[in-house]
Amino acid sequence: MARTRHLALIAPLILTACSGESEGVSWGRFTVTAERTQSCGDGVLLGSAATMSYPVHLRRVGDEWLHWDDGSEVLVLTLNLAKLSFSLQRTMSFDMRFGDDNPDSLPCYVQRFDELEGVLEGTEAEGFESFAGSVNYGFTPLADSSCADLLQGPEPIADTLPCTIAYDLVAERAK
Repeated sequence: MARTRHLALIAPLILTACSGESEGVSWGRFTVTAERTQSCGDGVLLGSAATMSYPVHLRRVGDEWLHWDDGSEVLVLTLNLAKLSFSLQRTMSFDMRFGDDNPDSLPCYVQRFDELEGVLEGTEAEGFESFAGSVNYGFTPLADSSCADLLQGPEPIADTLPCTIAYDLVAERAK
């Protein structure tokens, strides 16, 4: 079906803030394990894996920014050195029917809100050994959107809208 071709529009967990090699001071490479705590439904386009594991390289850039590099994108997170915490909030909107072959279909505009938060364990001087946090992806249809038919049929986008995909994150320094 046409909308499955556009999974790439929503599949990236968080939009890239910049790309390429990050500047700054390396805080090390970590292996992140993500456990899903909430989903938009199983077997749907906005479906999500129950668990995931992936590498991340953290770099401090100045006193206010942390680069989160997973090898395919670099995210720029807000850093709070006093609390050893980091966060990112992003919002984007897109039409879930983008590329749909039916010209009579009304748009299904969805706003996605991403939120990533975490707290580092250890000290900068001795090296951070781990961090824990959460990531949430909220999906809400915008006013005047027509999404009801996309919640039914053989390839529904979600069980219901609005919905949220959420993960708890635990990361250990890579050996």
